[in-house]
Amino acid sequence: MSGIEGTCAAGTAGKDTPTGGQPSGATSTHAVVTAVMPHLAYGDAIHAELGAWELRPERMDAGVSTAMSDGQQELFLRIIWPVGHDDLGEDVRADGLTLAWSHMTGWTAHTADGELLLDVDEFAAPSVVAEAALHLAEDGLHCGWTPGEDAALWEHAAVADIALVLFDEGGR
Repeated sequence: MSGIEGTCAAGTAGKDTPTGGQPSGATSTHAVVTAVMPHLAYGDAIHAELGAWELRPERMDAGVSTAMSDGQQELFLRIIWPVGHDDLGEDVRADGLTLAWSHMTGWTAHTADGELLLDVDEFAAPSVVAEAALHLAEDGLHCGWTPGEDAALWEHAAVADIALVLFDEGGR
């Protein structure tokens, strides 16, 4: 997964953070990245779960966007299976598939044919996201997938919620 502030970079073999080096002093890279992009750990957990389900997107991006009209920054994740990707079923292969997460809007799925707001929690368990990805990759946006009644939250959802509040309050 890649994590770039203000832009995205390709990669599937792990995280790419903007500086790549250790900050000076006693501060760790993890602490700096967590303060700037608190959603990276969630993205990593989803990336690992997709691999366990043998779903291997071509790209997984994480970043901060300032595209909001009021200048407010938005954290995002994008999981991309482009047109023709082997993980996509026959009906979806021609349209590609992107699962997108935003700390402001939650989870959505996009193809060349349209988009769908996923009825899952903002910090749905990675297994829930992987299940949605599997169904959408095989059958497209019109497959009628809904999370099960026992759809769980990510084990670190409470901590992530706090980090998002701090991010929003910090004016980032």
